[in-house]
Amino acid sequence: MNRIKSKIKFVGLHAHSVAGSIFDALGYPQDHMDFAYKNGCDALALTDHGNMNGLAYQVLHAKKMHAEGKDFKPIFGCEAYFTPSIADWHDAYNQAMEDKKRARSIKKDEQSGATVEDEGDSKKTQDILKRRRHLVLLVLSLSSSIRLYI
Repeated sequence: MNRIKSKIKFVGLHAHSVAGSIFDALGYPQDHMDFAYKNGCDALALTDHGNMNGLAYQVLHAKKMHAEGKDFKPIFGCEAYFTPSIADWHDAYNQAMEDKKRARSIKKDEQSGATVEDEGDSKKTQDILKRRRHLVLLVLSLSSSIRLYI
């Protein structure tokens, strides 16, 4: 495999694999690692959605790469959902459940079949229940002597 030599050091700190982010990824962790190495990277972070299912793939493939003489460091991570206030989210959730119950209690003959979309409403800030903010969490080694290949 020919490896690209890059003058600029680059490490990808956010990647999804099919091991943990099925609908948001292409390839297994080892595919990502091989691609990154081939293109001049010395490390890559795998940050699947809400899980670390690719961790075993990363560890095993990093050991294989090391045995082949490839110096490559997998960075372990996870992409988590973040909300500024769980109390506010919980209040909004309870209110939404109450609204749903009230809507179900409306008699069928009182409901209209027409739906009118308020275009301005779609441009407003999203409801706290629909908002999705992500936080990428990475495992950092404080000592350069700590190696994966022990």
